[in-house]
Amino acid sequence: MKIGLVSVLIVLLASSVTATSDKCRALVLSGGGDKGSYQASVISTLIDLLPAVETQYDVISGISVGSLNGITFSTFAKG
Repeated sequence: MKIGLVSVLIVLLASSVTATSDKCRALVLSGGGDKGSYQASVISTLIDLLPAVETQYDVISGISVGSLNGITFSTFAKG
């Protein structure tokens, strides 16, 4: 049930993004205190290894520590 609600929310948020690209990228982070540092290092590695256009997320969502990582990630300007 929760996954369905989150999916609907992501679709609604993604549909509000202006159509400047043919892709809408979303980053969804799970909860669990022990996953926080793992998520942060994975996000850092993705940013280091992927082209900048691949890490420009239109929608960022998270639960528990995932929301904290998402907030931190969303403080930076897109690109």
